[in-house]
Order: sequence, then C-alpha cells, then structure tokens
Amino acid sequence: MNASWFDTLKTAIADQLRSFLNSAPLSTDGIITLSATCDASMTPEMLLSLLHVQSDYPKLFWMPRDTDHAHGENKGDHYCATVGAVKIYNNIDSAMDSAAHHGRNRALHPDLRLWGINAFPLPASDAQKGIHDFWFLPRFEWRVLGQTLTLFCHIASQSAVASNIISDAHEALAALDCLTPPVGHLPDFDHHGSLDQVLPDRRAWNTIITRALAMIDTEQFKKVVPARRVAYTFEHDVSPESVVAESLIKNRHCYHFMIAFSSARAFLGATPERLFRREGQTLLTEALAGTTKNAANHHDAQQLANALKHDPKNVHEHQFVIDDITERLSEVTDTLNVSPMEVVRLRNIQHLRSTITAHLSNADDALCVRRLQPTAAVAGLPRAAALKFIAMNEPFPREWYAGSIGYHGKDDAEFAVTLRSALIDRNRVFFYAGCGIVEGSNDEEEWQELNNKTAALGSLFSRSWNRGLK
Repeated sequence: MNASWFDTLKTAIADQLRSFLNSAPLSTDGIITLSATCDASMTPEMLLSLLHVQSDYPKLFWMPRDTDHAHGENKGDHYCATVGAVKIYNNIDSAMDSAAHHGRNRALHPDLRLWGINAFPLPASDAQKGIHDFWFLPRFEWRVLGQTLTLFCHIASQSAVASNIISDAHEALAALDCLTPPVGHLPDFDHHGSLDQVLPDRRAWNTIITRALAMIDTEQFKKVVPARRVAYTFEHDVSPESVVAESLIKNRHCYHFMIAFSSARAFLGATPERLFRREGQTLLTEALAGTTKNAANHHDAQQLANALKHDPKNVHEHQFVIDDITERLSEVTDTLNVSPMEVVRLRNIQHLRSTITAHLSNADDALCVRRLQPTAAVAGLPRAAALKFIAMNEPFPREWYAGSIGYHGKDDAEFAVTLRSALIDRNRVFFYAGCGIVEGSNDEEEWQELNNKTAALGSLFSRSWNRGLK
C-alpha cells in the first residue's frame, strides 16, 4: 500500500509542532489545532487499515450516511478516523464547557470537532450501572473530502491551573512519532463462531410482548421498544476494523461508525438513522419507524414497500415518532416542517421515514441531544413510562446500543442513532436489535423483525448465523 500521504502529513505536523515549541510563550493557554493537507486517493478501507495498526486509544471511524461506500466518494461531508485523546469527558456538556472555557482565551479553530458516544439513557438500574457517555478531543484526526486528505493535530492545556500547553506539545510530538503507516490489507474475517447466548430467549420474549401489550391496552403507554442481545463466540479475537470494512461493502445508505476504547473492546455499527444534523441554527432530524422485510427482486421489494406505506399498524407507529419529535422540538425552535413519508430500502429491511427540518432558537448540541435522545423509535412513548418498562424487563444492559454517536463543532454537528450495532469484547461479539410494540403487534412477527435487523451485521460473519434464532 502506497502511503506517501502518511509521511507527507506526518512531517508537516511535526514541523508545525517544533515551530510552536520554539516560539510559544510559557503562558500559552487554550486548545490549538494544527493541520496539514495533501491530495490523496483515499478509500474508507485505507483509513480503517490505518486505524488497525495504531497502538494508541481511543480509535474512531466515522462514515456519513450519504457516502458512496464503494468508492469513498461523499456528497459534501467528510469521513474520518481519529487516534488518541488529548482530553476525555464523561458527557457532551462537559466537552462543550471545556471547549468554551478554552475559547475565552484563544479563538477555537473552526474545524475543531469534539467526538463522542452517548449511552442509552435508562433510569438508574443494576443493568446499566457504570455505563456513561464517552467524549473526547482527539489527538490526531484524518478527514477525507473528495481527493483531499487533511490531518489535524490538537494540543491543549491540561487544566485551568497548569495553563500552558508546552508539555502537551511535547507529548503530541512523541505520539506523532509512534504513528504507524498502514501496511497491506485488514485481517481476514473470522467466520468460525458459535451462538452462545440469546437475551431474552424466545419464551421470555413472548412474555415481554404480552406484558407490553397489556400495558398498552390499559393506556400506561402507547408504544415501547424492547430489544434483544445475541452473543457469539469466535475462535480468534475479532478485528473491529475488518467488520466495518466488510459492512461498508454490503450495508449501503447507512452511517458506519466504530469506536475502539482499547485493544479488547470496541463498539460499531451500520445505522440507517440520523439523530440530527446541525448547520448553524438549521436542524435536520427524522422519524424512522415502521418496518417490513426487503426482497432481492425490485418488483417484490416495491410491493412490500407499498404495503408498508398503507399498513395501519406501521403508519400508526410512525406517526407516534413524528408527534414525539415535533413536540420535543417545539420549545427550542422557531420554525418546523415535516416532509411527506417515504420508504427507505436497506439490505434486509425497509423503513418508513419522514424528514423534519427546524430552525433552532439557540445552536446548543447538548440540548438537542437531550431533547431528541431517545426518540420514540428506539424507546417508546411516553418516554418516561417506556424507559421504566425497558429497565424493568430487559435482561441485559443496552450500554451504547440505541444511544447516539457523532461530533460537535462550532458551526456544525451530526449524530447518528447507534442501531444495527455490535459490541466486540476480544473474541466475543454482542449483536443488538429492537422493535416497536404498539397495539396490534404480534410476538412472532416482531421476533422475525429482530432477526432481520440483526442480520445487517450478523450475516457478515456467516450466512447461517441466525440458525438458533428461529
């Protein structure tokens, strides 16, 4: 693999760091962003290969939904990879507050992005204990837009008291020296896995659905979205970068993401759902709810799509999500518009989707996350009652499943809902999926919907991966 771009950018950043160290006053404070750009024909697999050989953590990969995955071409937004962290925060509020503090002393670079993953916000429970959001200012970030590749390096003062960043610049130089160029291809996929856990199992699932329908019948809530976790064990440790690279080929029209917290633990996914995108004070979000299976034949797929658009149960469920989002945004927006409903066709399934455009009264990403996460599409309605049901009935921690992942920037932000996702713990992989239960739902049909959704990632490992899930 020709990696001349790697050496070019690494040398340019090293020169800038040395120049900074030679000229910066001891009182230098804030966050400083250095950058270098070159022309390069990069592919998503090359960025994943770059991440795979690095020894520093966290590592993150981000591919926007509207990207041509086969050629790495995108429609106006970057796909990215990050390595290392200058600062780590427990939530988006802390990350934004930290950036605002540094910005008072030195203007923040307009291209600076804080990256993070937000956990599914269950009420305090044993199942969710110890799980929190994870936000960070990356040490290094590569962004690709068309044929342009940019490497960003961030340095920062580490506290308000010790307010100089000279020592951090030295640390950045040392970390830069440890960066390794990508070599060859990603490791081959390990297809030798065995199903070892299903939570809840088929019998327990029926009990949960019966209980949910009884509570809907007595008007304790209108909708709830229970989930299932399936665990597989493989002969060898699973490379998260290899999983994402394989998914890029097969799962189109999705956000692809990966965050590796350590050499043993990573969370990744191929999600069709945007939580929101912000450009200035313009907000784009969506209702994605109502599901049917897909078909390889276009005519058959179109018939299924038409039936989905006119199915009372699915249209009813979809409208719940629209109503919830518009209500939650009404107090923080000046204008709001909902587009006509459409059908989104994915590899295994099809969804109903409506796009919602709004003008924010204040461009506050933390507030938008709190308002929109979790939507009725992944939790239920009313939110509090649905979350209580999930906390009491799901026999596993959701952790980051059905949360959100993305970035906060000065002028823009984007977050995807962490669906069609998996947690990798060395040689064990946990696959997640959920489905909306409303009046008229059927436990057999919903179980099959779980299988179809989990297939987005599970079938990458083996065509017979769901043999024990029938």
